[in-house]
Parts: sequence; structure tokens; C-alpha cells
Amino acid sequence: MPTIVAVQILRALAALAVVVSHFQFDLSRTIGSVAPYPVLQSGNAGVDLFFVLSGFVMVYASEPLFARPGGALTFWSHRLIRIVPLYWLITAIYLLVAAVAPRFERSDSIVTAVTSLLFIPYPRADGFVQPVIGQGWTLNYEMFFYAIFGLAVLWPRRIAVTIVSLTLAGMVASGVALAPRSVALAFWTDPIIIEFVFGMLIAAAYRQGLRLPAAACIALLFAAAASFVILTGLLSGLPAWRVLMWGVPAALAVAGASLGDFALAGAPWRTLALVGDASYALYLIHSFPVRAVTYFARWAELDIARAYWLLLAAATAGAVAIAVALYYLFERPVTRGLRALIARPKHAAEAPVPVATRRTP
Repeated sequence: MPTIVAVQILRALAALAVVVSHFQFDLSRTIGSVAPYPVLQSGNAGVDLFFVLSGFVMVYASEPLFARPGGALTFWSHRLIRIVPLYWLITAIYLLVAAVAPRFERSDSIVTAVTSLLFIPYPRADGFVQPVIGQGWTLNYEMFFYAIFGLAVLWPRRIAVTIVSLTLAGMVASGVALAPRSVALAFWTDPIIIEFVFGMLIAAAYRQGLRLPAAACIALLFAAAASFVILTGLLSGLPAWRVLMWGVPAALAVAGASLGDFALAGAPWRTLALVGDASYALYLIHSFPVRAVTYFARWAELDIARAYWLLLAAATAGAVAIAVALYYLFERPVTRGLRALIARPKHAAEAPVPVATRRTP
């Protein structure tokens, strides 16, 4: 499907926001003191933006698959090809670092490693329900969403979006009402999954032909920024209200970016779109350059308050450079190669052999 540049730019901003937030966290952990700008920890809202974007992209990109024979299988195979290879590679790197240099990365149990690879929520030794790659907890939600969405692809778009929306809403309601003791069930019934619904509804409106004037879309983007600031101030420290605090601003941002017709030409927009292309790699790999910079700051005994922005810029630039390289050298070629492999017709040896005709004189 044609790429919506504004949506790619939002993907870049979401990933960069998470990098900034994790830099704050790692700086506090490494230096042993509070980071200078705790407000930047709100960059965790990039996760919520990713969830809304995921709901949008699944509906938008699945247009050729709805109610088509083999559509569900194609959807699942494409999602697995897109998510699994890079995730398993980075997980293996984390495990290797933990084995050879445990001072830089905690050591995880075999059970944690296996459940991480299978996208099953499972508590680590420190009590957090996170996989080997800490930020990979979001992928446990993503894969759960894909499993449900793939089944709904069997129906036309409107029905599919309705089925998935009601299913996710029902799961949240059951989680609130029943408070399941199972770690996995409690995880998968968290209200945060409603953010996928926000994105799906926006994409459904887009596919129905809804478009807004550029001025209205810009107003939505400003409303997203304003509501983010206001709601974060009002609801900060109340995780149960995260969907309202960060999910609603994220939905406003996705609506503003997708429902208008922006002419985003020029080098700055192309650069951000490229970061959007590499946003998955950036999300998974950024911890390594971030930790490298924070450990360097401790080793060099730098004045964090004076060097903060330089350190943040170095960590972010390093993370983006590694992510773009990983995207071009691994993620994109592997994704294209595997998709071509599953789309390839049967081997010639399996095809019927034509009967040779006898040439007569």
C-alpha cells in the first residue's frame, strides 16, 4: 500500500520519544542520581503512539486481504516475517552480552528467554513482566493484537474492525471485572489494548474516504500536543488512566497526520520518514548506544547537568545510525527475502513435466 509520509514521521517521533525516556532512566540508574529533566520521562508516551499507529496501519495495509481466500494466513505470515527475525536477533545479542559481560546486562533465566522468544508475558526475577529486551513488553501486546486481527480478516473491513474492537473492549471489561490471577491474562486484558481500537477506527474512517482540510488536521495535531501536556499534568502517577492520559492525545495525533493531505517534501521530512522506516529497529536496539553513553558519562565523571544535552544528542544520534544501518543491512532484505520465499510458486521439479513431442522427418 502507498506510504503515508505523515504517519511514518509519527512513527519516527514515537521511537525517538522512547529513546529520550530510556536515556533519562538509564542515566539515573547508571549515575545513581535523579536525571536533570524528569519531565522527559513522559517520552514513554511514544509507546501509546505506537499502539494507535499499529491499529491504523493494520487496517490500512490489510485492505487487499479482507474477506479474501488466504487473507488471514497472508496477514499472519507477513506479521511474523516483519516482527520475529529482528526481535530474535536482538534478543540473542542481549543474551550474549549478559553471558560475557553481566555488568552491562542482567542475566535472565531460560524460562524468561523462551517466553520472550514466544511473546508470552512472564515475570522476570526482578518482578517485572518484561521479556529479555525490556521494551519488548509492547510486542507481547502487538502479537496478541495480530492474532485476533488475523482471524477478523476473514470478514470484510467494516465487520472485521467491529469484531476486533468489541473483542478488545470485552477483554478489558472482563479484566476489570474479574481481575484474573494469571499473569498472561492480566497482561492481555490491560486497558492499554484499547489504543489499538483508536487506530483501527481512524483507519476505517480513512478507508471510507474521510479527509479533513489541512487547517483542521493541524488543529488536531495542536490539540494532541496540548492534551498531552494537560492530561500528563493531571493524571501523572495514575497508571490506570494511561489510556486517557496518553492514548487519547496519540489518537488525535494519528487522526491529524493521516486524514489530511500534507505535501511533506524536502530533506527534513525525508530524513524523519527514513527514521520512521527504521523505527522498529530503533525501538529494539537503542538501549545499547544509550547505555554506552551513560556508562561513558560515569567513567569520565562528567557534570551531567552541564553535559546533558550533548550526551542525549550523542546517544540519540548513535541509536539512529545503528537502527538505519540495521534496517538496510538486515531488516529490509530479510523481510523482502522471506516474503518472496513464501510467495514463490512451487519448485520447477514439483511441476508437471511436459511430454516431449516426437519430431518426424
